Amino acid sequence: MNEDNSVIVAGGFIIQLMPGLSDEEISAIEQSIGAFPPVTTLLEQSMELDEMLRRIVPDVKILDEMDIVFACHCSRERVERTLISLGRKELEEIRDSGHEEEEVICDFCNEVYKFSREDISHLISQLDEQE
Repeated sequence: MNEDNSVIVAGGFIIQLMPGLSDEEISAIEQSIGAFPPVTTLLEQSMELDEMLRRIVPDVKILDEMDIVFACHCSRERVERTLISLGRKELEEIRDSGHEEEEVICDFCNEVYKFSREDISHLISQLDEQE
């Protein structure tokens, strides 16, 4: 980590054992991982990922590669559907709480969605249409 607590490098492994491996092969992989230095240390040393993988499973065949990207799929529409699923009584309590607007914050990406009393009333009217 940098002095400002930003991440310089981070890494780890997820290894899925495929059917057909013997107990000996599984044990060998487990022992290789147990003796492996921290991934972040190797990344700081500019070791390539495929080289790290070959140190754990020497005869590995890499079939495909893809970048891993954090992406949250939340949207206002999804939050609205979630609010609607609370039901009429709960939505009416939210609308009548006395607040000018309510906030829903995504637990994954911290996106803030604001809903006015009118927005909540509109969601209640959508419930009426569904009935």
